[in-house]
Amino acid sequence: MRVLGFPCLVRPRAFFNRVGELTINSVTDGLSKALDMVNPFISISTIKVNYTPPPRPPVFCPGCPHAASFYELKVATAKSGVKPIFSGDIGCYSLGINNPFNEQDLLTNMGSSLGLGMGLYHGTNGRSIIVSIIGDSTFFHTGLPALVNAVYNKTPMLVLVLDNRVTAMTGGQPNPTSMINIEDVAKAMGVDYVKTVDPFDIKNTQQVMTEAINVVKRGGIAW
Repeated sequence: MRVLGFPCLVRPRAFFNRVGELTINSVTDGLSKALDMVNPFISISTIKVNYTPPPRPPVFCPGCPHAASFYELKVATAKSGVKPIFSGDIGCYSLGINNPFNEQDLLTNMGSSLGLGMGLYHGTNGRSIIVSIIGDSTFFHTGLPALVNAVYNKTPMLVLVLDNRVTAMTGGQPNPTSMINIEDVAKAMGVDYVKTVDPFDIKNTQQVMTEAINVVKRGGIAW
């Protein structure tokens, strides 16, 4: 058997990483070693530049709908005259902790936003408006039990599920949203107010978020 005119490699472990990610650089480097040739993607001569790039915090990807969601949430809470506690979650939407959003007051682990949000509400004797922010794949990972407890314990909170239909932060892997409808799950569990919005429809999204906040003020769970 021959591949691209070369004998088939019989010992790939000698040229490729046994652990870690197979990146473009590691694969081309391994192939170059196996074929005893210079890696065409690596410059023979290097130039050293004495330059330190300015520090820059991580930001949302260009065109990311989560940035629009955080903006609309900020406007809706301001118009409603509330200063909520934002119970965050692990995911690319964790970047909502940065300026100009500042809408993540705590972050611990996957699915923590609902559980900690419920604890904060009862720990403050209901004096705080809670906004729990979670992603679609994170919701199915560990958010479901917390939602059950929130409904059972009658915990008013606004739950914002940032759904982009894939596990975007780690490579776009599929998740249960391709088979299970999040809205139907929330309604079946007894959530009082369930709406789906397009964050790029700014006016409608702000209106729906304002309605959801009013539901929370009246003691309901908005989704």
